[in-house]
Amino acid sequence: MNNRRRPGTVGREEQMDMTQIHDFLSQVQTDARVSTAIGEPVQMQDRLLIPVAEIAYGGGGGAGSGKSAEPETAEGSGGGVGVGVRIRPLGCWIMDQNGERWLPAIDVNRAILVGGTVLGLLLLTLRTIATRRR
Repeated sequence: MNNRRRPGTVGREEQMDMTQIHDFLSQVQTDARVSTAIGEPVQMQDRLLIPVAEIAYGGGGGAGSGKSAEPETAEGSGGGVGVGVRIRPLGCWIMDQNGERWLPAIDVNRAILVGGTVLGLLLLTLRTIATRRR
């Protein structure tokens, strides 16, 4: 049996199963709903807490075929898919007898990054001023 294929064709064992792709995309669609970003309400004494988060999905894929870099095979093909998810807490709505208020989540890493950047720029500015006065 000849294992060679025409250029641009993919063997049956290498084909992506479309039902698997459909199932995966259906699951992403199910996960990307409002209740995922706005968590389930939590009752604490006389307060109702509603956590809120930002959810970002991204993905991509590709496939191709062409001449192989390996001398023993004249042709090659390949493909790949990647998906990523980022979830970031934004804060919490607090509802009680006094009304409702927003309590933002503090991103400590972002605060340190911004603080360090501002401090670094301040030190560079002070150094520049000090060297010009000499």
